[in-house]
Amino acid sequence: MKESKVLIFRNSVIKHMREQNYNINQPTSGKNTFTVFPPNGIDFVIIFKKKFLLIANTFELNNENREKLLEFVNELNSESLRMKFSLEEDDILILDTKLPNIYQKKEFQNVLDDIGYDMNELMIGRELLGEMFQ
Repeated sequence: MKESKVLIFRNSVIKHMREQNYNINQPTSGKNTFTVFPPNGIDFVIIFKKKFLLIANTFELNNENREKLLEFVNELNSESLRMKFSLEEDDILILDTKLPNIYQKKEFQNVLDDIGYDMNELMIGRELLGEMFQ
């Protein structure tokens, strides 16, 4: 039986990440949802959809000053290489990016490098963030 394009893409992405020493939890709730643990950095979720790959994470923030939070999110978005940052009404910081279901080794490695920068150096490197995490 012929493998679907999504399955071929999923297998290529997972193989690539494992070769880069990422630990990947097998899906529990859905066959196309995985939790990814980079060798150095913050974990994230990947969800394989029919037409794209979603890479995301969320953080609960604790800050009474919503204006300060929004300024922080705008600053992150202005410096981000790949991830889009947004703030929900209940002060949940959402990071996400979508990729087309086309695997190219070098391009995907660039995506992982960009995400690593956005999540680890750009976001976590901020003094302000320490005040905001619960």
